[in-house]
Amino acid sequence: MIPTLDRVLFFGFLRSYAIVFTSLLSLYVIIDLFTHLDDFAGRGGLIGMLQHIGSYYSVRIAQIFDRLSEAITLLAAVFTVSWMQRNNELLPQLSAGISTQRVLRPVVFGAVMMLALGPLNQDLIIPRVADELQVPRDDPQQQRPVEMRGGYEPNGVHVEGFAGYRRDSRVKGFSVTFPESGSAGMAFLQAEEAIYSKSESGWHMYNTTPEALPDPLPEQLPDGAAQIFPHGEDGRF
Repeated sequence: MIPTLDRVLFFGFLRSYAIVFTSLLSLYVIIDLFTHLDDFAGRGGLIGMLQHIGSYYSVRIAQIFDRLSEAITLLAAVFTVSWMQRNNELLPQLSAGISTQRVLRPVVFGAVMMLALGPLNQDLIIPRVADELQVPRDDPQQQRPVEMRGGYEPNGVHVEGFAGYRRDSRVKGFSVTFPESGSAGMAFLQAEEAIYSKSESGWHMYNTTPEALPDPLPEQLPDGAAQIFPHGEDGRF
């Protein structure tokens, strides 16, 4: 059975943690909101702006917690011990021969438990709201194009684009370069526009140059998985 003093100290730490978490989270949101208030303005009046603010920060609670979790735990532990000392609860226990480590054991246990929420938040919550975290403050509908940067896939294929649209996973000026190490040698394919399909895990490309892939196909593309239809017809890469 948990001793009464340990139980009181543990719940005191949880209370301090809740207070610090609420205070720091509110302070972070208020400072960020007033710093970027112009980005939220002009969203269909006051109601529309408030809805945009609520939806924007509601999905960022996990991100804010990831940044402040260690500081929240430290401050909660400091406040708990300070409150004990202020109420003269620490000195009688030390006078009775109880070591400092034993007195603070419930606080350490609570701190470890709260710190474990950080990795859980990173693995379980943040990946679920990763797409929403990419939405900018001044473009909630994601209609504005964003600058694209090229990168290499694990199989060595280089993919890049001129401009991208997050809302419909669309890329303007899409190009793919297959590595020279493949059986078909280095191959280059460019399209005026490409749309990524999550269900098919592939790109629908339009108005490609050249109009057909080299023969034989690059090793990175299995037979039957590379259908290219230029001139605006449906195609998949």
